[in-house]
Order: sequence, then C-alpha cells, then structure tokens
Amino acid sequence: MKDKTGLNLLEPIAAVAPLADYVLHVAWQDGLEGDVDLREHIHSFAVAAPLRDPKRFRLVRPGEEGFTADFGDDLEIPGDLLRRKVLKRGND
Repeated sequence: MKDKTGLNLLEPIAAVAPLADYVLHVAWQDGLEGDVDLREHIHSFAVAAPLRDPKRFRLVRPGEEGFTADFGDDLEIPGDLLRRKVLKRGND
C-alpha cells in the first residue's frame, strides 16, 4: 500500500521507543523515522485506554512481523497509521 506520493506505507518497523507524554519514536527498515504523538488517540478511543498507564505505554516494541507497535495482550497500533503520521508531519 502506498500513499499519494508513492511511498510505501507497509514498511516493517525496525525499532520503536516510548518518549514522554505518549509519544513514540519509530524507525522503519527503509530508514524513515520520526516521532508520533498518540495522546489524542489514547484519550479518544476506549480500546486504547490501557495505554494511559505510563508503565503499559513503555512496554512498546515492534510487532512480531514488524507491521505494528505492540504493547502486549493483543494491544497494537498499525505501523501504517504511525507512518502516515510521520509523513504528514514532514509535509506540514
């Protein structure tokens, strides 16, 4: 799947690290990396409510095949959503 500029949105995540205030730093295997602010999502969607606990948020790691940010117990955020946010920030 590609965005309107032709960039691949389904690139595997190489590394993900939690930062302060519900921000993730994500790096993909193709070299793209950036910070993604998840505060709005975590406070807007009931399914993301467990991530309001900073201890749980800090459990993040790349998903098994690299296409998600995985927080354990089947709580994941799709990598293409994170990638879109990084690409959008780069175009703002």
